[in-house]
Amino acid sequence: RVAINELVKQEKKRGVKISSTVIQLQDQVRLLHSAAGASVEDLQSHPSERETLIQADLAEVSKVLVATRGTIQTLLSGELDRVEYWQERSYYFFSLLQYLLVVFFVSTVIFSVGASFLFSYILRTSLRKMREGTREVRDGNLEYRFKDIQRDEVGSLMYDFNQMALRLKRQSDALMQAND
Repeated sequence: RVAINELVKQEKKRGVKISSTVIQLQDQVRLLHSAAGASVEDLQSHPSERETLIQADLAEVSKVLVATRGTIQTLLSGELDRVEYWQERSYYFFSLLQYLLVVFFVSTVIFSVGASFLFSYILRTSLRKMREGTREVRDGNLEYRFKDIQRDEVGSLMYDFNQMALRLKRQSDALMQAND
């Protein structure tokens, strides 16, 4: 009886309406308890009819036990159905989570590769401009200046290159005037 009462408490705690199967199980346990009490009482009060009373009481207890077994099987079957339902829900949730993680990983990889190609393109373009400017000055064009200088490391280098070309131009002009 204690176990059945604990089952009822757990059902109430979960907020589940107590099923008719649990109520039926409670009734069967009460019937078993009363049959056991009647057996003890019959044994004590009628010693002459002991064997007949024991057989009748055992037949009643056996019948109630069979019914109780069926009720417990029904309860367990219902609980197993609930477990299967939640296993399916959990499987669905974790499958969805796995899918989202894969999508996130693939998106991150694609973004990283795209960003690296973009930065590589920008750096190559800036270095190509630097190479062209260096060749112009090397070939004697001291008037060459970089235009549209960006505010980054390469832009800072282009600015310094323009300053160097300007100084070279001034020094070259000063030398030519001194030679004339």
